Amino acid sequence: MEQRFGGERLTFEEEARLQQQEHSVRSSQEAPAREQVDIFSTKLENSVIANMSEIGVYAFAIYSVIKMHANQDTGDSSPSYTEIARITGMNRSTVIRGVKKLAEHNLLSPTRRHKEDGSQTSNVYNLRSPESR
Repeated sequence: MEQRFGGERLTFEEEARLQQQEHSVRSSQEAPAREQVDIFSTKLENSVIANMSEIGVYAFAIYSVIKMHANQDTGDSSPSYTEIARITGMNRSTVIRGVKKLAEHNLLSPTRRHKEDGSQTSNVYNLRSPESR
């Protein structure tokens, strides 16, 4: 298939290549320079994945986010309910129920934290090895 382009006849492939080049040039001119972000891998134990039906997909997603925020040295994690809800797209009350379910299945141990004025802040979650359940 030939197209009329600037007075010359171009094949479909040539026109597509020119359009791709034009798009690349526009994108590089319009897009601001992006800061490179390091993304670390989070390892989930196979036993947790294999037994997802026990805790349900919502609790599994919550577990994944908590695990993603875990300190590699201590195993502690402290994302807020709001942060977990934002990442998973769940309602905050669903997150709270999911955390309770994870604690019931001994996958984590939540500890309440408080600010200096006595008000509660995010929990600290100690992630337990599924093998120690």
